[in-house]
Amino acid sequence: MRKFVLLLIFLLSGKAMGQNFLIGDNELCRGWVYINSSANIAAMEVRGLPWREKYKSVYVSFLPSIYIVQSIKTSKYGLVDRENKVIVPLKYEDLSTFECPSNIAFAKMNGKWGAITVKDEIAIPFEYDNFKVSYADRNPFCVQKNNKWGRVDEKGKVVTPFEYDDVMLTGYTTTFLKKDNKWGGTNDKGEMILPFVYDQVKVEYRIGVLLNKDNKWGMMDRNNQIIIPVIYDSITLLSKYWQNTIYCLVTKEGKKGVVDDNHKVITPFDIYDNISGPSYDTFMVTLHNKKGFFDHEGKVITPAIYEEAKDFDRALAQVKRNGKWGCIDKEGKEVTPCQYDAMRTCDDLIAVRLKDYWGFLNLQGKLIVPCQYEEIQRFNGDAIGVKRNGKWGMINKQGKLVVSHKYDESYKLMKE
Repeated sequence: MRKFVLLLIFLLSGKAMGQNFLIGDNELCRGWVYINSSANIAAMEVRGLPWREKYKSVYVSFLPSIYIVQSIKTSKYGLVDRENKVIVPLKYEDLSTFECPSNIAFAKMNGKWGAITVKDEIAIPFEYDNFKVSYADRNPFCVQKNNKWGRVDEKGKVVTPFEYDDVMLTGYTTTFLKKDNKWGGTNDKGEMILPFVYDQVKVEYRIGVLLNKDNKWGMMDRNNQIIIPVIYDSITLLSKYWQNTIYCLVTKEGKKGVVDDNHKVITPFDIYDNISGPSYDTFMVTLHNKKGFFDHEGKVITPAIYEEAKDFDRALAQVKRNGKWGCIDKEGKEVTPCQYDAMRTCDDLIAVRLKDYWGFLNLQGKLIVPCQYEEIQRFNGDAIGVKRNGKWGMINKQGKLVVSHKYDESYKLMKE
């Protein structure tokens, strides 16, 4: 039960994203599934069961009002309903949650894996050494027998023969199989859709799969289409999505560039030393230790002329030139001249320092609070602590003084 315990603890921790794959005796594959607030509800439901202390452990089964329980005496698993009536006897060495829509759960008996229904009927015979299940797709189940992997449907019928050294789940209709040290792909009907020519495959969940062949990399989408040819020395997913577009940092012959999921080149390969992003539809580039920016269409916002720069935050990016900080917009215009000694974001304001004093810009780069404060301190909420003439006060996000300068210590402002 230990692998399932890890899964359920993660799911029931209240996070919106959780583990999505179960694997019998191997480590958990990583995937993503949106579970909304149901995890919180399920956790509260288990904690509220009056009889739960009678068992070593209690878990949701993902069937309504039915729970996986573990015996204190035997450590075996079974199912009970909300009234603690036994639905499935506590006789299994391990028991998974129920997979939808087939509503079967993998169970372990006498050291072998099979699958049962909620009525304790055998759906898949207990003859397998291991299994892998993706709860994000409707593929056949991957099971291992005599060190070889194959696939069976919810009735135990073999749909993929047991002749593969490994399997990799993707979270959609493709499953990758390994044979003779090469990977190929099969669909949910067991039909081969990718030949056994790939040396490595890396799943980017809900996105696609990175493919490696002869030390070159490319990418396949969820529809099994090659969207980035397998021609690059390396490939790194820069973001899951930005406005429904996938961006990848790729290298070719030692040069870096960015391509999108239509294989459109966003930044050229023969110029830049480094590229990062996207951030608010832009990419930062580095050339000879200078920073510049591109937009998502590949248009140059500003050439690499700045000594330092920070990623775009909404409409502006903070940049440093000739030792001074300013702001540029997405047209590359310096809306705030590079004249400040320091600059940092404070929620909906930008703090700037001129010599020994701090002031504030708005998000359009306009100075709304003169540089008159000796110190500033960011607080949670809508206020910022500011020190003037040795006394602390507080301004709001519009730069208006809301607490006068009368405190010796900034922490005393929190009582206001």
